[in-house]
Amino acid sequence: MPSGHTSGRTPPMSSSGYCWWAAVRWHGAVVSVVVQDADTGMVIMHAALNRDALVGCLTTGRAGYTARASGAAWRKGAGSGQEHHAAEVRMDCDRDSMLLMVHASAASCHMGSFCCYNWLLGCPYHLCTGSVLRGVALAPCSTSHTSRLVRSGGHGALRKLHEELAELSAAANPSAPPILAVKEAADVCYHALVVLMARGVHPHAMSTELAERAGMPGVRERCSRVCV
Repeated sequence: MPSGHTSGRTPPMSSSGYCWWAAVRWHGAVVSVVVQDADTGMVIMHAALNRDALVGCLTTGRAGYTARASGAAWRKGAGSGQEHHAAEVRMDCDRDSMLLMVHASAASCHMGSFCCYNWLLGCPYHLCTGSVLRGVALAPCSTSHTSRLVRSGGHGALRKLHEELAELSAAANPSAPPILAVKEAADVCYHALVVLMARGVHPHAMSTELAERAGMPGVRERCSRVCV
């Protein structure tokens, strides 16, 4: 029995009669798959497929994946409704990984963002969070509060920032636990970036601004803003 074989289902063949199944170089019972959004070209997640999941994807058009640890199959969106509809499946030149092009009906990441690849390693807070925000902002408004704020034209995002500033002011009271002020300060930073995105400004612009201020005396920096 070939590696990856989990049932008696017959894999589909090409019009020439060639069976791609025999060409796949399986890693045990699975093959790696990179999932890409067919509409935007964005890589949205990485997963694994066993034979049944791959055949099911090709024959039904609905993407299902395989848990590497347990080998259990799961269909994307079965519980959450965040389905992947397969548009195209490709195999790489080494025959040991797949590229699955899908039409995603909602956010793909379990954290609520459209894409799972949001964390920039070794980056400051404003850079890392800015990348996360870009993924979250692409999610449907029905599943993401941040997406609704970004698409509100700025008014909703600004109201939320004012709300968070008031909560930080209350949390900064000496009688309040310090951790509460930390949490509220994090909310303020996050929603400040949401306001930028709602205004059409890339969050990374903050990085450029902070870099320009490095080593600049506060009085001089303030004067430069007034003069502008």
